[in-house]
Amino acid sequence: MDHVSLLYCTTPDPQTAETIASTLLDEALIACANILPGSTSLYLWKGQRERTSEALLLIKTSAARVPEVKKRVLELHPYETPCVLEFRADGASDAFAAWVSDLTGPKPAQP
Repeated sequence: MDHVSLLYCTTPDPQTAETIASTLLDEALIACANILPGSTSLYLWKGQRERTSEALLLIKTSAARVPEVKKRVLELHPYETPCVLEFRADGASDAFAAWVSDLTGPKPAQP
């Protein structure tokens, strides 16, 4: 069984995060997403210090799907340079890992 990966992505607002997550779910690329509104990001952008209110999007998928998920997030995301970080989620329970694998793995061919 493939290991579970967690992707961390900042978005401008909860609505954008939900649109991205819903698309990824509809395309069977992810098992689950969590949206955490109310995050504050401090960063330098084009020589200026910025402070922005954002929503965090946490995405759970199988490691095999990560390249497709990253590609799709970059296509859907409104930012010029979106933050999309992958973390290997070691220690997931067998039941949770199997659930993620079942939802994101290859589907059997229809007769």
